[in-house]
Amino acid sequence: MSATGNPLSPTGFTLLEMLVTLAIIGLIAGIGYPAVARGIERQEFARALANTKLALREARAEAIRHNVSTPIGLDSQGRLTAGGFIVAPQFPATVTLILPQPAPIFYGDGTTRAGDIRLRSKRYDVTLTLDRVGGQIEADR
Repeated sequence: MSATGNPLSPTGFTLLEMLVTLAIIGLIAGIGYPAVARGIERQEFARALANTKLALREARAEAIRHNVSTPIGLDSQGRLTAGGFIVAPQFPATVTLILPQPAPIFYGDGTTRAGDIRLRSKRYDVTLTLDRVGGQIEADR
């Protein structure tokens, strides 16, 4: 029975109303998806950059602490290594780490055989510069 009391009057939604509603929802989702995808890529890149900088600082600290030369490299799965030990998690598939040749080395006195380390993705490209004397890591965006 309908709200008017007439048992023959229609209630509910028509097929056309449902299709219009679904079209509006699809349009909103289509507009919002690219922004969400860019946000996810930006966060993955920022996390990879932060992990790389932290791993390089840790590698330098270990070289100084043990007074040894610590070469920086990549293992077969694309993880950053220092002296053969994994120091950073695997990078997201959207991020590529490019090491210079010859690879950077942190020495026990705090100096570095430096080179520019690059992180790249589809939208972002950052160069990490290692200071030869102080071993400091600076990002150039």
